[in-house]
Amino acid sequence: MEKYEYIKEIEFFKKYGEGINVSEISKDIFVIESGDKKFSLRTFPIDKYGSVLDKKNKIDTLIKSGRKLYSILDAGKICNLGICYRITDYITEVKRSDIDKDNYELGYYIGETIKKYHELSHKVTDLKWEKSYNHKINYIFHEYGLCEYIGDKDYILMDYVKENKYLIFDRDTIEIFSFNNIRDIPVDDDGKIYLFGIQDIFIADPYFEFKDININYYKDEAYSAGLIDGYFGGKPSRLFFKTLALYTIIETLGKEFKFCKEINNDVVMLKTEELSSYYNDFNNIYPNWYVEIKEKLKKE
Repeated sequence: MEKYEYIKEIEFFKKYGEGINVSEISKDIFVIESGDKKFSLRTFPIDKYGSVLDKKNKIDTLIKSGRKLYSILDAGKICNLGICYRITDYITEVKRSDIDKDNYELGYYIGETIKKYHELSHKVTDLKWEKSYNHKINYIFHEYGLCEYIGDKDYILMDYVKENKYLIFDRDTIEIFSFNNIRDIPVDDDGKIYLFGIQDIFIADPYFEFKDININYYKDEAYSAGLIDGYFGGKPSRLFFKTLALYTIIETLGKEFKFCKEINNDVVMLKTEELSSYYNDFNNIYPNWYVEIKEKLKKE
């Protein structure tokens, strides 16, 4: 069988005949082209089919309510390969304006939409998220304790984590998008949002959706603030910001403290300084960039 024959045999693509071209982005993500049509195919283990359908139904519900979203065009199973799939349009453009207010409003709309999606999601009552993330925290402390690196401000970050890791306990968990980067959600010229990407099916605290919003936010402050405000209807809570700070530290340090023998001291020092600067050495709970852009937007 030709390498991608099973893709060409999917009923959705048969109407395009033999003229389709398949490109492999990764082992489970493909781009399919036919003339001026371009689609994305994402495969999952077959036991995730229910989750794929659930996502399709939630997106369809939001579209029916008036939300400007791209839909899942088709979903199905290929039993002999043990996989299921979803097909969407292929959209990659990240839309931005030169005007902060416009970027804030776009972010607000997307944040609001993500919240509505989360509200349609069934809560998962097991403790897998709490256990797995607590394990991640403990592992970072373990690797940090074994390495020889000691930075001037390490204690500030580590103390914050020790004092606030309770925030992950007893959190309701749902199936979140788990974006590769929440700031890189594609939007077309008509403002239609593409809430898909390389993300897998992932159960977590809904606040974890924002895990990377603090990192490399430069030039995206208005859009990022809009995402947060839209999600919370304009009133983000202190609990969210405290939890966001915890996730920011762990997700940043987790990439560096995987193995103590591979620590790059200079990189860790730079990242520690950067994280500390966001929060004035964690004397503030609101990140500086968020406070500054909100003040700027008030004056415009």
